[in-house]
Amino acid sequence: MEKKEYLKIFNNQSDYDSQKDLIMDTPHVVLLDDTQKVIYAPKIDYSKEYFTIEALENGTITIPIFSGASYVAYSKNDEQWVEKVKPTEPSEPLLVNDIYADIQISVKANDKVKLKSDALALTYYEQIEISMPFNLEGNIFSLLKGDDFINPGLTKYYDGAFFQFFMGSKVVSAKNLILPSMKGPSFYEGLFSGCKSLTSAPQLLATTLQNRCYYNMFSNCTSLTTAPQLPATTLAERCYQGMFYGCSNLNYIKMLATDISASDCLDGWVNGVASIGTFVKNAAMTSLPSGINGIPSGWTVENA
Repeated sequence: MEKKEYLKIFNNQSDYDSQKDLIMDTPHVVLLDDTQKVIYAPKIDYSKEYFTIEALENGTITIPIFSGASYVAYSKNDEQWVEKVKPTEPSEPLLVNDIYADIQISVKANDKVKLKSDALALTYYEQIEISMPFNLEGNIFSLLKGDDFINPGLTKYYDGAFFQFFMGSKVVSAKNLILPSMKGPSFYEGLFSGCKSLTSAPQLLATTLQNRCYYNMFSNCTSLTTAPQLPATTLAERCYQGMFYGCSNLNYIKMLATDISASDCLDGWVNGVASIGTFVKNAAMTSLPSGINGIPSGWTVENA
């Protein structure tokens, strides 16, 4: 256990109560010095939490028009939801309560803003503008399914429903962001492309992949050192193409595929990663090539 990340000592219960929402990521352990009481934080199931933006500095969150959405709602620091409903006829000029007008939310460091809507697709063209560094957590499907996001299933959405949605943004950590399995090509294509501050990627738990699903997903994320585990054993057409292109500090990948026969599934996927690193592969996989289309040259290879 790393004390600097998980262990915190407070003088008493009152001190803890005043700071417990800000202190650290779970799991953590707290010691109350006066009574020697130990408190273990509960593990949070982020798949059951609304999509959330956590501000790391003071700034502004600007929510644009979402494709096909009848409403957009937000809640800052668990306060009452504020809902903007699409009017029957748009106002001329645009009014702040119209869904056609951008929603601007002023935030301070450590503020958390939850979002929900019934958008049809959210791409680079509907990107949320976030002026300051931020973290992401919760289930991204609350942006498509509103309150019914917990069990979205493999619903068919528009191809590329989250195409380049965070591209070039100041996101720092997305480790608690939930990306449910998708049905349809290009679903998360380019999602974090060019996010140079990203240090922690979300888990990618899908074992059945779609064409181009993670194409260029983390390209040019130059602060990323560890790739999310890739558990799928059968790859799909262009699913990992360019996935880690230009990730110059990336030095650890665990990829468990045994069938890489799909067209261009690994094309240039590790072009430009660190010159030294560790690649963990499926022990049953014996045909991964070396180089930018397989295992990075110069890396140590281990079997899972």
